Parts: sequence; C-alpha cells; structure tokens
Amino acid sequence: TNTAPGFPSKQVAPRQPSMKSTRCYLHIGMPKTATSSIQHAFFTSRDVLLNHGINYLSHCENHSHVFCSLFREHPEEYHVNVRAGIDTPEKIQRHHQKLTRVLERHLSRNRCETIVYSGEGMSILAPPDAERLATYLKSKFSDIRVIVYVREPFAFSSSSAQQQIKGDVRSLKEIRRQPPRPRYRFRIEKYLKAFGPENVDIREFDPSMWVRNDIIADF
Repeated sequence: TNTAPGFPSKQVAPRQPSMKSTRCYLHIGMPKTATSSIQHAFFTSRDVLLNHGINYLSHCENHSHVFCSLFREHPEEYHVNVRAGIDTPEKIQRHHQKLTRVLERHLSRNRCETIVYSGEGMSILAPPDAERLATYLKSKFSDIRVIVYVREPFAFSSSSAQQQIKGDVRSLKEIRRQPPRPRYRFRIEKYLKAFGPENVDIREFDPSMWVRNDIIADF
C-alpha cells in the first residue's frame, strides 16, 4: 500500500511562517472549467504572487502527477507513470523520492502565508487515496481549503464530446452511445468527507458570478 511521504523535520528560519499557520489552497479542477488557464496564470506569474504572499509550487504548471503518483495505492498503474516507463517498484521508489524532495524543498523554503497546489487529476483519486492526501496535508497545514469549479452537466458533456472528437479519442457513434459525464459525486464527495464540507468551496463555472467576470481574479 502506498503511503504519504514522511519528511524530516526542518529548523524554521526566523522570518518563515510555521506551516501550521500557513493556509493551503488545494484546487482540484474540475476538467472543462479553465483549470489549465488558472494553472498557467499562477505558474507564469509566480514571482508576482510571491510578492503578495502566495506560493505556487514551481515544479510544474499542473500538480496532478505529483500528488496522484504519491498518494495512489498503485502508482505503477497511474497512466502518467506508465507512459513515462515508471512501472516497477524500484522505478516508483526513485520517482517518489524525487517528488518527495520537490515538496520538501518547497515547504522548507516557503516564506508566504498561502500555498497553492492545483491539479484536476486529483479529482479522480479513489476515496482511500484522497484520504491519504488529506492526512498528509493535515500534517503540514491546519488551514486547508479545497477549491473546485463545477460546470452545468450538459455544458460539460458537450465540451468534453467536442474535445474527444477533435482529439480523435472517441467516435461520434461511441459518444452518442455513452456521452461523457462529469461524475461530480464521485469527484467531490470524497473531499467533503476527507476535509469536511466546511473546508470545500464548490464554485459555479459561470462568468457572471466571478469577480470582475474573470476566473483568475475569482480564484
């Protein structure tokens, strides 16, 4: 069974806020809700955000592969790892050691009041995997906010179908037989249980409800 990584204790620098006093925002998507745009904006504006007390993990734009690999029960079956040839216990161990060092370094060097992780792939973790993720984050932060944008189901299905046809993933006949569904209960319910409903912010993917009608500003 894959478990959350354990990090050695670090001596806190004088001006570094305690991780327990640092707020963590965990953005889990959903797909088709401008997640990539949010991630790109945060990643490319990281220096500006640091000056405003917001620390976005700089390892990559999309943090899905970091957390999905570390907290899946069977990371060797994770499609990103399979494509990369990380499919044996030895390779997984080396990969996780690398990812653990990335997170450890990010946390130990943090000087901000807010840390942001973003990855829509985390929404498809199995419930036990999400529990492991929650246990790990709770060991680092006392204030965790899960953010998730949801799209009207028909609009989600329509957008997903167009993307699948354009990418030659599925045929129109296959989509008509089995239209893509958002599966919001599966994607969100486990986070409500793992973090508590009071710590999960479910937002409608509707520009009229966003700050300045802009999803980046709304986030």
